Amino acid sequence: MGSNPIRSTSSLTGLTPVQAPLGDLGIAFTFVSPSLALASLQSATGSSRIAHNPLNSKDGRQAVSNPTTMRIHRHRRFQKPKFSAPEYNANARILAAEVRLIDEKGVALGVMTKEAAIALAAERGLDIIEVSPKAVPPVCKLGDYGQFKYQKEKEARKQRAQSKEVEIKGIRLTPRIGVGDLDIRVAQAKKFFEQGDKVKAEMILRGREKAHADVAHAVFDQFVTKLQEHYPIKVEQPLKNQDGRMNMILARQT
Repeated sequence: MGSNPIRSTSSLTGLTPVQAPLGDLGIAFTFVSPSLALASLQSATGSSRIAHNPLNSKDGRQAVSNPTTMRIHRHRRFQKPKFSAPEYNANARILAAEVRLIDEKGVALGVMTKEAAIALAAERGLDIIEVSPKAVPPVCKLGDYGQFKYQKEKEARKQRAQSKEVEIKGIRLTPRIGVGDLDIRVAQAKKFFEQGDKVKAEMILRGREKAHADVAHAVFDQFVTKLQEHYPIKVEQPLKNQDGRMNMILARQT
């Protein structure tokens, strides 16, 4: 068979490739460098998402970046620190050489060495507990350390239950609110006050309502007056009007 002409694909890429025929089969292969192939593909697709990876530059290969790859940010939940009871040293864990000892009935026994206090506590089947470590000498008390620790943890749990962060609860008012709806808002505010929270009364004026701010002021005054019939009210933030958004913060006086 006669030799066939070499077919070129340079018209597709606009490049000058290196061509080599394969025998008499009439098939031609085109060899181009990786950089030329990359430039050709980017010009044909109009995209530059295929980028060279410098990590693969040793072997000349090209890395294709994934356009859909994104970084996932995981939100860390804020954890409140645990409310634990203070720790007290007892017996040999007390560092001071001398202590001021108080017996289990609250009678002061005076200053003595730590070893003498431990011996006295052992005779009575008790422990010496350092209740005031900053005193000079530190104050210790005779008692059952296990029972003392349990009582302190119980007090800490009770204090944690009673301690509550003050929140600001929002209540929405309207310029045309009726008497019944206003009473419902007052009842909600009373509930928030009983929980130890503050109340933020809000009102949004729309359209022509902005020209009648006096009506909104009257609603706020009526709301505060009704609350004052039940509790003494403290205005922590006076009434403000920011482009039709009116609000004020109220708190219950204790």
